Amino acid sequence: MTEHEWLTSAEPAAMLEFLRAAAGINFYHVSDRKLRLFACACCHTVWHLITDERSRRAVEVAELFADGKATKEETFHLASSCTTIARCLMPSWDASEEARMFLETAHMHNSAILPVCVALLRDIIGNPFRPVTLPCEKRKCGRCKGDGDHLGTYPWDCSNCHGTGEVDGDCPWLTDTVVGLVRAAYEERQPDGTIDPDRLAILADALEDAGCPSLIPCETGCKKVNGTYRVNGEICPSCYGSSGGTENPLLMALRDAGQVFRGFWPMDLLLGKN
Repeated sequence: MTEHEWLTSAEPAAMLEFLRAAAGINFYHVSDRKLRLFACACCHTVWHLITDERSRRAVEVAELFADGKATKEETFHLASSCTTIARCLMPSWDASEEARMFLETAHMHNSAILPVCVALLRDIIGNPFRPVTLPCEKRKCGRCKGDGDHLGTYPWDCSNCHGTGEVDGDCPWLTDTVVGLVRAAYEERQPDGTIDPDRLAILADALEDAGCPSLIPCETGCKKVNGTYRVNGEICPSCYGSSGGTENPLLMALRDAGQVFRGFWPMDLLLGKN
């Protein structure tokens, strides 16, 4: 699967199969947690079909299990007692298989669910071809003090900095305000299980206030010349000479979020979840 196919695919099963294959060749690895939360999110979109209270509880416990707040035994016991699509949430060694089983079972109940699942999968995984990372400020190595003064003959003996004198620190955007907003949005969901979009918009504003840029500069290093961004005299092939960069995908995803659930990739990124 190519990047274009990932962004335009209407087949969630094919997208899941791609993720499994990508992990096999060390191209991109999606965690069991994200796959399980994807299945849970799909369940929430067809909540009206899940009328058995045990099944609804199984979905809720499966979400807790994904975040390490419920045991495998608790989840298995609840899911195995269900007779609806929630039964596909039983913990196994292969969460991608659970997600695939859910899609097959849910499709039998409601064929209109597949387009919804495609959108949910992209919301949770993001773009595997262009994963977003957070910048980290460098700080002095606490072991070698930045000058090689530690046990060992050479600076590169330092297992912390490997001779550079510096190590990664925290992301400067993760202020107390930003962390508080993202945690509250993650935990305090709306009655239908979705994340409040107003909270996500406020979170995006807080990130900008903390220094997160609204525009990511083109990798070409283009410069504005007479109103047009150019590289070596030619129109920039990345932004087509119009802007000198692209919209920050992190801020764009937060502000354009529709019906999103736990596992939403921008929130996971900020919370350090995978």
